Amino acid sequence: MPKSRQIRPTPLARSVMLMTGGLAVVLGLLVLVGWHTRNVHLLQVVPLFAPMQYNAALGLLLCGGGLLALAGGWTHLVGMCGTLVLLLGVLTLSAYLGGIDLGIDQLFMQHFVAMATAHPGRMSLNTALCFTLLGLLLLVMRTAGHRAHTLLLAGLGSAAVVALGLVAGFGYLVQFKGVHGWEYVTDMAVHAALGCVLLGLGLMASVWCQGKTHPTWTPRWGITLIGLSIATATLCLWQALLVQERAHILWATSLQTASVQRQITARMEAPIVPLVHMVRGWERGGKPEKEAWESDAELYVSLYPSSQAMVWVDPSLHVRWVAPWTGNETAQDLDLGFETQRRQTLERVGGTRTAMITRALGFGQDATGFQVSVPIFVGNEFDGFLLGTFRLKSFLDAALDSIAPGYGIAVFDGKEELYRRASSGKQYERDWGQKALLDFYGARWQVKVWPTLGLLAGRQSFLPHVALAGGMLLAALLTAVGHLAYTARTRAQHVSCVNQELRHEIAERQRAEELVQRQQEALLQREKLATLGSLLASVAHELNNPLAIIMVQSDLLREEAGTGPLAERANEDCPGRGAQRTHCQEFPHPGTATCARAGVHASQRCRCSGCGSAGLCPAGRQYRGRLSPGRRAADALG
Repeated sequence: MPKSRQIRPTPLARSVMLMTGGLAVVLGLLVLVGWHTRNVHLLQVVPLFAPMQYNAALGLLLCGGGLLALAGGWTHLVGMCGTLVLLLGVLTLSAYLGGIDLGIDQLFMQHFVAMATAHPGRMSLNTALCFTLLGLLLLVMRTAGHRAHTLLLAGLGSAAVVALGLVAGFGYLVQFKGVHGWEYVTDMAVHAALGCVLLGLGLMASVWCQGKTHPTWTPRWGITLIGLSIATATLCLWQALLVQERAHILWATSLQTASVQRQITARMEAPIVPLVHMVRGWERGGKPEKEAWESDAELYVSLYPSSQAMVWVDPSLHVRWVAPWTGNETAQDLDLGFETQRRQTLERVGGTRTAMITRALGFGQDATGFQVSVPIFVGNEFDGFLLGTFRLKSFLDAALDSIAPGYGIAVFDGKEELYRRASSGKQYERDWGQKALLDFYGARWQVKVWPTLGLLAGRQSFLPHVALAGGMLLAALLTAVGHLAYTARTRAQHVSCVNQELRHEIAERQRAEELVQRQQEALLQREKLATLGSLLASVAHELNNPLAIIMVQSDLLREEAGTGPLAERANEDCPGRGAQRTHCQEFPHPGTATCARAGVHASQRCRCSGCGSAGLCPAGRQYRGRLSPGRRAADALG
């Protein structure tokens, strides 16, 4: 295993690492102090924002310490911090993905802030992912001498951490939950997002410090940053489009909620007014006959299909009259004051002396209905109540039949649900629901309206998703094209250098071949000249021998001719040939022979004054004149 080397960043990179690491440590310590002192202001930037969990603050502290150790070159401390952060992030991710509780969420601190928290004490999924990347990066960057590809991946990881933090912060800025939290998952705290951005920037400085030693690092790093910038801008654009679309849908839902509120209020007024008129007639004319009252009551019930019965309760809170009788037999002589809740409700209605809507007292067939209670006062004497009971579901179904089509509607009395239209769609109710208060005749109900799946499918546009997919694809393509272009340029430069070397080598070989060819031609010429010289020497030799013989014979014949006319004629043809007779003999090998005629040793050399050739002088003196070749040959044969 190679021994780790100390990292020595440049002053600028060291300053960035120290600043970002120190800020992360301070931020983590402040949040930890907030947990121990139960200071909610340190845990939540805004009361409606998600708090930073204890484990997230601990992770920030460890990451900041690891970054400071990385700037100082303490590799062992960097490795320890990176291992702890990686373990924390991986365990949290495993808890989310596996749906299990590993017991680490509240290991160090009991959770007491529940805002935007799905699992008590558990950091958000985005924060766990950032810590996993940060832990890996700390372990990778604690040693130097990495390859360019390894450093490029480390730079991508640190840039991804920065992008996650920026996107979460932008989500808080535009107040859109979908980018800083997941459904049924704890939201990422805004200061956790800030800490991730700081740590990512610090690690980017460390990666840059090591990567600049590679000749191909700067161009590739610039291409990667361009791609990540486009991806981050795409995410922000996607969020803005989603926020705009969500605002439009929520605005339309709020309009439908107001319409539902007005419709329910108006439909509630309709059965109350006739009931109040009956009570005012009772108060003016006194107690009516039972048969007349029952006739009016049955007519009233028949006019409103959702009406269940009309009941007269005497001052002792006993049911005396009921109409219609069929289906309501059990209500006759029922003591409504037996239960404390019923008695308190009727007493509250009597004290107001006005009509009041309350929950059904449970003596009819529909326990989830409601009733309209109107107190009767003849003069100042209390004469009981006139109650009109209604089936709530059938009443609201009829009232909202053509209101807010495609929307789900629910009515609540406090936390108790009274009515629901579109039973499915809990998720859409939670995400898109708009609420309104129904405050009339003493009832304080809450109505909630939300778009259903079919309506959302028609209202939601594909533009945000197309923009997201297109932007991410564009970022990936630009990054890939940039890397491919840089790779092609690098390879082209390499090929150009290799071609130049090959051309130089080819030129050298051509020059060498030309030199070899010239030497071969010169050698061939020398061989030809040598062969020609040998041939000429052979021819000359073959010609010299017969000529020498001829010349010798001619000289002999001239000597034999004497002084006669033939000799004179010979002398006329060859003047001076007689004098040449006395010339010295030229030996082919000087110093090895003696003159046969004169008896002179070869050391007694002389030079012929006629031809300048060396010869032997018998008298020891130098002769002038040319010795004929025939004579020389004769002397040589001699």
